[in-house]
Amino acid sequence: MINSLTLSRRKLINYAWRMLGDYHEAEDMVQECLLKLWLTYPDGVDNADATAIKALRSICIDRLRYYRRSMRDGAMTVPIDDSYESNMSCPDDVAESKLVSRRINSAFLQLSHIRRQIIYLMDVRGYTDKETRQRLNIPPGTLKSNRFRALEQMRAIIYPEITQEALK
Repeated sequence: MINSLTLSRRKLINYAWRMLGDYHEAEDMVQECLLKLWLTYPDGVDNADATAIKALRSICIDRLRYYRRSMRDGAMTVPIDDSYESNMSCPDDVAESKLVSRRINSAFLQLSHIRRQIIYLMDVRGYTDKETRQRLNIPPGTLKSNRFRALEQMRAIIYPEITQEALK
């Protein structure tokens, strides 16, 4: 099956990349697709290219549905590394860090969809302004204003006492 493919792996990756918007995710989906095809059709199939594209498209759509469902259900939270807690000597420090972690997740989930995407891409995944704009297809001014407002909103939720003092 794999030997009869005339489409190159690169073309399959580009196809998945256009659907998913993430190159590394696209590579994973192509690998999964080729493995499924190899296991399903060990003797090959008549039109291997069409079968590969159809299977890849199906896998990518499933992945996109999974992301949409996880965003809708609020399952997408900001990953926070708890390994630093082992260096804390006082139980109060550990409790305070857990409280701040919960506030961060709560604040993140209260953001609008576009602001949550911007914060996730730029502050969690480390994308640049340009990469984020291209991924979300928004102009520079919209990106900057939404990021500023998202950070302000999160700051107000995470540290309400500081926000109230600044208003006095």
